Amino acid sequence: MAGLHVDDINLIRQVIEIASTRGAFQAGELKAVGEVYEKVTTFLNEVQANEQSKEGAPQEVQPTEEVTEETKPE
Repeated sequence: MAGLHVDDINLIRQVIEIASTRGAFQAGELKAVGEVYEKVTTFLNEVQANEQSKEGAPQEVQPTEEVTEETKPE
């Protein structure tokens, strides 16, 4: 069974862009095509943002309690 991957969704967006520049859609179809294009673009932007946050996110560090005269055990 074939799956749908992010690269496939990006290809869908490119097909919409090419088809629209070549006049493949009639005026009555433009709203629906535009809505799908916006959804696909939003999804791809979210995927890209998630990947960037995973790559650039520092590992979570637990804060350590600073030992001062006030907190120093007796």
